[in-house]
Amino acid sequence: MKLLAATVFSAALLTSVAHAAPITVCVKHYKGNESDFGELFKNGPITVPSGTIFNYAGHLFGTDSDPLDEGHMSRAPERGWIGVPAREEKRRLEIAAHDMASAKPEQAFITTESLTLTAQKYCKTVNGRPVTSSTWQWKNRTITDTGQTFYEAFGISGPIAVDTSFNNAGSLGEAAQSGQIVAVLRGELNDAKTIP
Repeated sequence: MKLLAATVFSAALLTSVAHAAPITVCVKHYKGNESDFGELFKNGPITVPSGTIFNYAGHLFGTDSDPLDEGHMSRAPERGWIGVPAREEKRRLEIAAHDMASAKPEQAFITTESLTLTAQKYCKTVNGRPVTSSTWQWKNRTITDTGQTFYEAFGISGPIAVDTSFNNAGSLGEAAQSGQIVAVLRGELNDAKTIP
């Protein structure tokens, strides 16, 4: 009886893990961008449709909604972040320099369900899968991350091609075009989808 109960519990746990939504999608929001943030919602909620592709952007230094920790960035070009310990700032600058000098990982993912973001709920979780493409040079069929990097909205997968303009994306358009829609992956994505 104990073995049966343990087996049922293990199966339920595996099912809940397998169906967890490991991607957090956000509209960028941090101290200093309140006006721009509010402007993005002037016409109501932002819908991120199923089939939205997020491309690798770099390392995460802040929160999901402020991946580069822009809320602490200095406006002076010779400075990095204000109020961040010198050791942490040095670490970030070294990682950023490495990111700029290295080729980005050839990876992106596509959402498998739609979500709606509001000024009150500007981050939500969603499921997705890796996307591969010879056109866009995305090769990774499995993506694993622990929230150390972030991705930016790149385009919407269509029947023939990827629409990177977001011109027909409704409320998502302006936010995505200005780089304000970001995502963080915590977990593993597999079952890659191949697009042209």
